[in-house]
Amino acid sequence: MDSEGMMMVTREEPGWVNWHGIGCRPSRVAAPRSLAELRTVLGEAADRGSRVLAVGAGHSYNDLSLTSETLVTLKHLDRVEHIDADRGLVRVQGGARLRELRAVLAGHRLAFSVLGDTDGQTIAGAISTGTHGTGLTKHSLSGQVASLQLMLPDGSLREVSEESDPDLFQAARCSLGVLGVVTAVTMRVVPAFTLCRVDRKVSTQEGIALVDDPPPIDHFKVWFVPYTDTAITSSAHPFPTSPPEGQTAARWVRDDFLVNGLMNVAGIAARHRPQNVPAINRWMTRLPLNSTVVDHSDRIFVLPISVMHDAFEYAVPLRHGRAAVQAMLEAIEHTRPPLAIPCAVRFQPAEQGWLDPRYDQPSVCVGAAWHRGVDVSAFIRRVELAYRDLGGRPHWAKGHSLSSAELAPLYPRWDDFQALRTSLDPSGLFGSTAIDRYLGANTSTQETPNR
Repeated sequence: MDSEGMMMVTREEPGWVNWHGIGCRPSRVAAPRSLAELRTVLGEAADRGSRVLAVGAGHSYNDLSLTSETLVTLKHLDRVEHIDADRGLVRVQGGARLRELRAVLAGHRLAFSVLGDTDGQTIAGAISTGTHGTGLTKHSLSGQVASLQLMLPDGSLREVSEESDPDLFQAARCSLGVLGVVTAVTMRVVPAFTLCRVDRKVSTQEGIALVDDPPPIDHFKVWFVPYTDTAITSSAHPFPTSPPEGQTAARWVRDDFLVNGLMNVAGIAARHRPQNVPAINRWMTRLPLNSTVVDHSDRIFVLPISVMHDAFEYAVPLRHGRAAVQAMLEAIEHTRPPLAIPCAVRFQPAEQGWLDPRYDQPSVCVGAAWHRGVDVSAFIRRVELAYRDLGGRPHWAKGHSLSSAELAPLYPRWDDFQALRTSLDPSGLFGSTAIDRYLGANTSTQETPNR
């Protein structure tokens, strides 16, 4: 059913800039306010021979949300349609942002079972790129999807679930938007809960041992501080009561001072005096980084990071976790990049989305981040070569250099996904130059001149 709204489509804007500050100038930017308007946009694009790229918040580190053709933003399709607290389900439009959903769910004493470090994404964008938190028992956001609604190239709507169409459901849960526009999602949620997060400094070797044999903790990750013998473990346990009063000061220390304040200072050094980064990192490890914070789950999960940075992340099979961390640390020692941000290691169970980087294998998600404007290219090249040998799969929305030819062998259901893509979108309406690079051109349109 279409929601009520004007039939006039919101049209040209001067351009599009994603969250990371990378811009493009599409031939058309449309921001439909109803499903009827979205259907009109798709029909007009098809008539012009223009491909369509649907985006959420553009919360990516690469060019995944950029196009020179028709860009459709779902920013106005952001309503919460229904909440069923008894069954633990919430139905939202694809453009709803995680930040606002957190607040809505809290008002109903509900929560997501896990979130990533950031909450600026839309729900459609987060599930379509495999956004995740940490913990071997906690699935990514796409793993929490109960059903989703797709608008296909002809404007028809298809409701998809494990029961109604298991193949399309698994393919669409992490699809980069090429199977149809994700117009609505039904997510599984849980009763609101409190977490106690304990951060503890350990040695690098202790951190590596914990990656090799992760503890049975629902939410656990390890940060490795470059050029030091320090790792920081972060363990979040369920807490039996509501958070105590007076948490504002503790959050300020963690979020504003330690995460953003010190990282901003370190970024200035990384850009202007990169040779000083190892000394700065060693100084930071002497700070009182051990801490215990009790708070609502979403406030524990989300770190409000304001430092402008670049990042990559690879999902490596769990059995290769130690090798993956050692390869990253060796690459740091050999190439000496000015990394003034700790390198994160998270844990994920096997997922069933065909293009989810954790498809069919429990994984260690190893990532590095660096301040905008510093050169770490030699480091990235060395790490990527090592992770390809370990069967690592890159995060779709973070930086990587792999092409579709290199990605295809990493995914057992790659050919099945491509066949489904062709059958759902025979005219190749959905896509972009970046999508072609990551997924390959839609096989039904490879010989079409204007595609």
